[in-house]
Amino acid sequence: MDLSIALLQEHSRQNMSAIAGYIGTDVDKFAELMTYILHGKDKYPQFASWVMTICAEKAQDLFVPYISQLLPLLKAAKVHDGVKRNIVRTLQFCELPEALQGDIYEACFSLFNNPKEKIAVRAFAMTVLHRIALFYPELAPELCETIKQHSILGSSGFKHRAKEILEKWEK
Repeated sequence: MDLSIALLQEHSRQNMSAIAGYIGTDVDKFAELMTYILHGKDKYPQFASWVMTICAEKAQDLFVPYISQLLPLLKAAKVHDGVKRNIVRTLQFCELPEALQGDIYEACFSLFNNPKEKIAVRAFAMTVLHRIALFYPELAPELCETIKQHSILGSSGFKHRAKEILEKWEK
């Protein structure tokens, strides 16, 4: 399969899942996919990041080595919202290397606090922040206060996620 053709062939869940199936757990194929996210132009990063998420759900160990390279994309102004969304979505469920947790927290806190970010990006960032705060409980008071502030104006899904996280900290 030629990834450069397949990624742009059709923007659908079925196509992205087929590409993810082709990549499977192959480290070299995943590395090729990551070049489209990190260095691709036009729609390549957006579509490749969707495939990345599907692959990482099945094999996190493929994704984890790229976290440090992906973090700058979360801070970049000219990165497609879909790329940010897919990176943060993947960070929600994968193992976060201890050495990068501070950088991940900082990037996600910035996304979460930015009202201009899409709601999905902010909601996923909230979950990542919660996961990291579980290891560093001293972060919880500031995080909980920030969640309370932002949940007032959030969508119903955002409010629900905020409520679940806040209830876990109250226990």
